[in-house]
Amino acid sequence: MPQAIIRVAKIKTQGQAQGKTKHNYRLMNTPNADPERTATLNQELVNTAQLDYWSLAEQRISEVVTRKVRDDQVRAMELVLTASPEWFKRDSTGQAEDVRGGKWVRDNLDFLQQKYGKENVVSFTLHQDEKTPHIHAVVIPITEKNRLSADTLFNPKTLHQLQTEYAQAMAPHGLERGVEGSRRQHRDMKQVYGRQEQAAAELGSLAQPVATMPPQAVQLGEVPLLGRDSWREQEQARINAELIRQVQEANQRTEQANQRAQEAIAQALASAEAQKRAEVLARQLQVSEGLKQSNFEGMQKAQGQVNTVAMRLAGGEVVPASFLDKGNRLLDEATERVRAGREQLSKLREQADQAEKRGDYGLVAEIRYSKIQDQEAQNRPLEANLARFAGGKARLAELDAQEVRQEAERVRAAAAQAEQARLAQLAAQQAQAEQARLARIAEQEAREQQTRLAAQQAAEKVRQEAIRQENAAKARVQEQGQIEHVSREILTKNPHIFNLDHFTKAAERAGITVQNPQKGQLVLQVKGSEHEFKHQELKPGGEDFSALFQRQVKGNHERWDREQARNRSQDREMGD
Repeated sequence: MPQAIIRVAKIKTQGQAQGKTKHNYRLMNTPNADPERTATLNQELVNTAQLDYWSLAEQRISEVVTRKVRDDQVRAMELVLTASPEWFKRDSTGQAEDVRGGKWVRDNLDFLQQKYGKENVVSFTLHQDEKTPHIHAVVIPITEKNRLSADTLFNPKTLHQLQTEYAQAMAPHGLERGVEGSRRQHRDMKQVYGRQEQAAAELGSLAQPVATMPPQAVQLGEVPLLGRDSWREQEQARINAELIRQVQEANQRTEQANQRAQEAIAQALASAEAQKRAEVLARQLQVSEGLKQSNFEGMQKAQGQVNTVAMRLAGGEVVPASFLDKGNRLLDEATERVRAGREQLSKLREQADQAEKRGDYGLVAEIRYSKIQDQEAQNRPLEANLARFAGGKARLAELDAQEVRQEAERVRAAAAQAEQARLAQLAAQQAQAEQARLARIAEQEAREQQTRLAAQQAAEKVRQEAIRQENAAKARVQEQGQIEHVSREILTKNPHIFNLDHFTKAAERAGITVQNPQKGQLVLQVKGSEHEFKHQELKPGGEDFSALFQRQVKGNHERWDREQARNRSQDREMGD
């Protein structure tokens, strides 16, 4: 099950505060951050003006803390809050989805404000420009009694409780606490789990033989000719003082080893495992006693050798080559220890950068705020000891120059890689631009083709409409002629048309429909046709339809009347 992850680190100096401010707000180069995602996906929810953390701490402290704040007192605590990388939803490229405005972010802010006080949470920065989203929060360690005390709020007990409470707050998101009682070291838990290991380490360092550094003698040519007796006495006194100092240092370290061993033995009596450790430490104490005697005997032997060299130098001889060789060998060995320490420090920094790229912020905090600082503490006395000698200073300068050359080469390689990446990106952008240009051309051609096709279709439609209208006009003319012909034939050749009803039936038999929509109005139409003709439009035989109709109906009536009269006359004649 994915875990809820929370880590803490102290901010004690203004330099630390400014460094963290620049890192969190990307005011300095951050190799594992994607600049394109920095501006769009990173978000500050509290310190929106992005003030530096030291100013925020000083301002908050001045508001409520009345006691004097010591110079070495912790001003702020930085908390890193995240989850196991697999908990975050990711797209097809493996990039985590945007969590801005999400409940997980809001719950993290609510948790810190409720636990340490809303006013004491002075910064809350969401980072999404790295592989795994995480939050950097800055808390001013002010207690309920308005005291500045990081030891009260962030001690081994409260840090253990913090892990539990944070996991409980994140449980609704499907996150759980890490393994309780884990011996995995972090800066703030170091005192809890490392007390016995620290005692053993101190004892081991105290049990190391004291380096018998022969006192450096001056060249004989540097001694005044008239003051050699005085010089010899001074040189002998200086050599004796150095030997006494080395013996005293050996005794002091043996006494400290004895004290550390006794303390470790007393602490170890609480458990069987600790008892075993006490036995080991006791044996180490015995070894240290032997070393003490061995160192003392070595000092006596070295004193005799130095006395011999001093007398030879007093007689005008040069420094023996064996002493020069031994001095150079010792300087080389000290230089190698410094070089190894620096190399280890560089490896730790590289490991921290790689862990940050993977999103393992627990490991990042452990390396940067514990292992690196421990290594730096180990390196400082080594370099300080080497710098005491002229030959050591020269060797340190050569190491510094070598590191500068290596850094310059790294920067050159990084610049070349960045330039290659820039050129590749530029080529990709150019290719993308060319593809976009070709796509625009293709789109324009498609629109033009579509426009031409639409124009052709419109023209064809107009042409078809014109043909239809022309054919309709021709059909109308033909149908008008047909109706006029039929009407003329009916009216001029049918003697039985005495009214409109007789005409309508005769026209129906000839394929012409006649309608009388209103009085005095006839509408004639060829059967099956859509064209209608009012009788006013018709000119049968060149004569108006109404005139021809009236004349023919009147003529048929007159002829009928004459025939009827003639028939009646014939009937009378036959009757007479």
